[in-house]
Amino acid sequence: MGDFKINLKQSESVVSEEAAVAQKLQVLKGRVEVVRRGISLGSVTSTVREQLRCQMDVMENERLKLQSLRSCLDQINAAYKNTELVIANGRETVDQWNPINAQDNGRYEKEDGSGVTEGRAWYTEFFDFAAEEIGTFGVAGEGIAAFLDLAKDGINAKSGLGIGKSTVSALGKFAKEWNKNPGDRDWNSFLFGDFKKGSAVKNLSKTQVSTRWGRFTGTVKNEFGEYSLKNAKNTGSKIKTGTKWAGVIFSGIMNGIDNYEEFGNMNHIRFWEETISETAIDAGIGIAATAAATALLPATAPAVAVALVATGTVWAADFVTRQITKYFGGEEKGLTETVSDFVLDTGERVVNYVKDTFSGMGKAVSNFKNVIAKWAFI
Repeated sequence: MGDFKINLKQSESVVSEEAAVAQKLQVLKGRVEVVRRGISLGSVTSTVREQLRCQMDVMENERLKLQSLRSCLDQINAAYKNTELVIANGRETVDQWNPINAQDNGRYEKEDGSGVTEGRAWYTEFFDFAAEEIGTFGVAGEGIAAFLDLAKDGINAKSGLGIGKSTVSALGKFAKEWNKNPGDRDWNSFLFGDFKKGSAVKNLSKTQVSTRWGRFTGTVKNEFGEYSLKNAKNTGSKIKTGTKWAGVIFSGIMNGIDNYEEFGNMNHIRFWEETISETAIDAGIGIAATAAATALLPATAPAVAVALVATGTVWAADFVTRQITKYFGGEEKGLTETVSDFVLDTGERVVNYVKDTFSGMGKAVSNFKNVIAKWAFI
């Protein structure tokens, strides 16, 4: 039986080069997208925009192929190293080689063994849903959800920020609870969520509680009010307001990380537009879902029930949005990103339309002046 040898240094160098090329393709795709969105809509330019979109799809397909090649080569290197260790240590078995990179979360092997397909496996979706729902059960639930995300995604910038966000949120809630009179403190609700009957509407007036619309508008007002220092009547409430804004900052940084992966750098104005809009929309969706759940559920519903329904509704809407955008657009986008893109793209179209309209009016006035000037010399 013949033997073979792999130059690991050279092979690992190829892996690094492939990763660099994939990153460059991602950057180029982001730049083409910026150019495409900068072209105003029109009968002539629509063809150009469509051609640019096709080129972006080609670049994305090539990037995914390169990523798959890099992943397999990386695993081949690992298998080769493992085999050498087995031989050196005298072991009889070799760890089973799975050609799927464990760090490529959401990538899974087809049942027929024909290769790797892009997308999120059903268990990943279920895991995300479970973590979201667990996070509604007080500070303890938030902590468990943060560590579940850490276990799923591994230690990285986003999972670390998720734990930081949960910690800051817990500190704010603790400060607000501690600032109450000793007899009014409810540590069970603080730790595990408020299960008391009618606790979801305890801060609303009787008039607001009596109607669904009143519960909706009252909840929206209270949710927005938690971001205002004017409504913070004591030190604990002020600390909680500060931690609410800190949570927004954490969300903004996490959105920035996602957009950096999309654009490749932070030099594009679109990077900052999407990061800011997605952060604001994240907060808005959460408030709207909470208000809607409070309005639709009976006024006697506990706060935990409202949180469960609101969180589940947002997760379901995000899941459906990702499936629709993947099916019709070929690119999977979540609820927040889809709404953000719609708002920004609509704004760009309006601005371009206004610019084109005034430009046309200016040309018309200029032509009119030229005609008058010519008539003056006849």
